[in-house]
Amino acid sequence: SVPNLSHIALDLKFAERFHKMNNDEEAAAAASAQLPLSSSFAKWKNEWRRQTLFFDLCDNHELDNNSVSNRPNTIIDVPCTFCFSSTGGPKILIVKAICCGWTVATLIHAIVDALYKSYWLAFLSNWSLVFATLYLICSFLVSILPSDSSLLRMTTMSHTNESVQINDDNNHEESNDESTDNNDEHTQQDPVERFDPTSPKLPPLLKITWVSFALASTFQCVTTVLYWLLIYDSDTKITYLTLMLHGVVNVLVLVDGLFLNKIPVRMKHLLVVAVISLCWVFWSIIHDVSSLSNPYMGDSSSEVEDSTDDDAIYSTVRWNHEPLSS
Repeated sequence: SVPNLSHIALDLKFAERFHKMNNDEEAAAAASAQLPLSSSFAKWKNEWRRQTLFFDLCDNHELDNNSVSNRPNTIIDVPCTFCFSSTGGPKILIVKAICCGWTVATLIHAIVDALYKSYWLAFLSNWSLVFATLYLICSFLVSILPSDSSLLRMTTMSHTNESVQINDDNNHEESNDESTDNNDEHTQQDPVERFDPTSPKLPPLLKITWVSFALASTFQCVTTVLYWLLIYDSDTKITYLTLMLHGVVNVLVLVDGLFLNKIPVRMKHLLVVAVISLCWVFWSIIHDVSSLSNPYMGDSSSEVEDSTDDDAIYSTVRWNHEPLSS
């Protein structure tokens, strides 16, 4: 008997496709099983890609793919990440209220207690306090607003199945028109909506909360470390504001952002931190090279206590006398 060549060809094609599919599955399983030490570095590197969104909800960047659409769509849980009212309990809300209220009270106290209010924003510690207050207020608002509020509602992308029409010359034009009308009515009545992770549209309140956390956490950590290492000395009097501006508020921000919330920091968010940091550096340079003076110079109650300095904002940042160390 003569074998059926068409069946043999189909069997060979099926076997080849099955073998390729098995190889792909084995490669994917091996890649997912491997946890290289550089996985965090690879994730950060991929977040710098131009295709990656600034507010990226996809939280899986381990695979070094060429396009964002090819990566696994592991999406962060936005209500849990930002601790919506539907996910957080009353205990969390109380802790958030304490963090927010304490920081706002500290901000008011710092402004009222300042001897020279027009010079208050010259210090980097006060900049970090403003960022921390902004974040904690936004975080508290996110937790007390209803989850279905317009301020927290994420924009969804409507995706519907397109109608497939088969035109058999001019014989079925009328039937095709009728089917198209029926499909349009069905689309208007029963739209299929889902959130598209490749084009997220977060509400402005969540965007401000996300970016302000990156600013507040970074600036608070930096100012706290720099103050106790460079500014503080044994002759400096430790006051309530000294502890709040250089330690306590930092703890409040980290507790709210990392433990009560679960906010991730994207690498592109650090661009905002870098820009704001450069703004303060430029301001300190302009302050030193210009005729501006530090009204606290020589005052023992100020953060700057070097009376021989050239009216710099901080005694350790003297662009006129020590530009290299500054």
